[in-house]
Amino acid sequence: MPISYLSARQFSALAPSYIQALTTTQIGTLSAAQVGGINASGIATLGQTQVAALSIAQVKGLSATQISGFGAGAVFSTVQLLALSVAQAGGLSATELSAFDATHLAVLSPAEVGSLSATSLANLNATQTSGLSTAQIGGLTQGQIGHLQPAQIAEFTSTQIAAFSVIQLRGLNATDFSTLGTTQLNALNRSQIQGLSGPQVAALNSADVARLSTTQLGALTAAQVGYLSTTGLAALPSTAFAGLAATQVPGLTATQLSGLNATQIGALSTTQISALTSGQVGALGGTVVSQLNATQLGALGAAQVGALSGTEVSALGATQVQGLTTTQVQGLSAAVVQALGPTDFGKLSATQVAAFTAAQAGALSATNLASLSSAQVSGLTATQVGGLTTTQIAGLSYAQFGEFTSTQIAGFTGAQLGALSYANLSSLGAIEVQGLGATQVRGLSTSQLSALTVTDFGKFATTQIGALTASQIAALPSADLQSLTTTQVSGLAAAQVAGLTPFQAHSLSATQVEALTTTAVAALTAVQSGSLTSTALSALSDTQFAALSSAAVGGLTITDLQSLGATRIASLSPTQAHGLTASQAAALDTTTFDELTATEIGALPAADMAQLSAAIIAQLNVTQVQAIAASQIPSLTSTQIGFLTSTSVDALTVAQLNALTPAQVQALPPG
Repeated sequence: MPISYLSARQFSALAPSYIQALTTTQIGTLSAAQVGGINASGIATLGQTQVAALSIAQVKGLSATQISGFGAGAVFSTVQLLALSVAQAGGLSATELSAFDATHLAVLSPAEVGSLSATSLANLNATQTSGLSTAQIGGLTQGQIGHLQPAQIAEFTSTQIAAFSVIQLRGLNATDFSTLGTTQLNALNRSQIQGLSGPQVAALNSADVARLSTTQLGALTAAQVGYLSTTGLAALPSTAFAGLAATQVPGLTATQLSGLNATQIGALSTTQISALTSGQVGALGGTVVSQLNATQLGALGAAQVGALSGTEVSALGATQVQGLTTTQVQGLSAAVVQALGPTDFGKLSATQVAAFTAAQAGALSATNLASLSSAQVSGLTATQVGGLTTTQIAGLSYAQFGEFTSTQIAGFTGAQLGALSYANLSSLGAIEVQGLGATQVRGLSTSQLSALTVTDFGKFATTQIGALTASQIAALPSADLQSLTTTQVSGLAAAQVAGLTPFQAHSLSATQVEALTTTAVAALTAVQSGSLTSTALSALSDTQFAALSSAAVGGLTITDLQSLGATRIASLSPTQAHGLTASQAAALDTTTFDELTATEIGALPAADMAQLSAAIIAQLNVTQVQAIAASQIPSLTSTQIGFLTSTSVDALTVAQLNALTPAQVQALPPG
């Protein structure tokens, strides 16, 4: 039976020896289904002559698995290859491909090339690799490219490299990418360059980087620039480095920037300098910053200058520092200003120091503040002066403080004034002192005020004295208080007077007391009124005396009370009379009591009535007796009742008699 009569199933059961024995004539009689039924073992026995005898229809009937099973030396003709589908082409084995010549390889379409296994493709030799057309290159997948051998990659021509898409190039790992030669690298276009991954860019060695064209360097994104190795970046000629665009500069890392050589630093354009971020400026390092010329430094914005570290600022030379504009100086951070050593601070000109912001001035160390020259001190603006801390103010030397102008001093806050040493405060002239506002004056500490001499205190204007708080007034030495003019005394507020210490109150002269306003007199406490000298007390006008509070009246000493005189005693208001204490009442003599009016007697507290002496009770006249209120009667002792004269008893009113207690009634003397 002819072999062509066998079914595909039967054909697949034939032993390999039968397949190997098939003649080209017999092969020609086979159907595509029969050929497609040959098992793997049978396929492996087919020789070149037998494969060449396969018709196009038979070839199309082969599976990818069968095609991958052809033995060594069994190669399709170009015509047969053209008949293969993409799936069939994917079955070509490494062995089969290795036997392809340039003509055979050229027959494969881009899609068929893309269907080849990575293993098969990785076995192409140098000639085959370099023979792939640009179209075939375009058919390679990223996975296939990732499996190429370094030797194969090295064989790609510049034309082939240029045909790679961005995605295909990404298929090369860093090691593979590093094998690209100069010609291959130079073949990369702008899009391909921008498509490189960070690790691929990082794989470029110094020689690779140095060979990149200006166009290629310009194509790198800021992120890619940051992947260039420090050695690679260092290999860039200064002209190439100067060609980096402003959009690329922000991609440079701190490590890259700190590794720049002197030539590259000198090549930095003002545009590139301006493009540096604050973070980059802070990462430049002292070595790099110290090599920037005046033009480059001048390109730094205030924010960039503010990013300079203390180390970087210290690395600047005096010429560089003095070349900074006032705007740039104002950009220095307060932390950097605070950290400046005396040597570094000494590089600043008076104009630059005068440009400091209030925050910067407030950050100056005590050492640097102390090192300010007379010109620098007098050059400080009111805003800067206002920014000085109390610690800085307290640390000013006498000579430095003496350089402050009246305008500058007028800018001091109350807290700053309160931090001045006595020597500096005392050095202020009358014009400067009188230029201080109320808020500033209230900032003076009690310790400062307590140290003021009469001369110092004499510089204060009436309005300023009137602005002092009660506690400040209380801190003044008595000598200062005694130096107050009547105008100044009349300007004292009630709260200030109420804050006087007993010693201060005692030190007031009659003239000064006479100058007190009635409101101020009304604020005198019991202790203060009792501390006034008899001369000062007698200097009170009738209006002032009438303004004394009941507490102040109760604070008068017995001597003061007895020296008031009949008119003054008689002028006591009921409220004031009610303020007389029991001890004062007990010490009253008959003369002083006789000066009290009926209204005043009726206003005496019950406790005072119980302290009146027997002599006073015995000499009460009818008017005085009847002036005693019914509410006061019960407070009189039986002893006092017993000293009433018959005339006094006869003068008692019904209300008074009704107010007597049984004990008092028993004590009444016989009428």
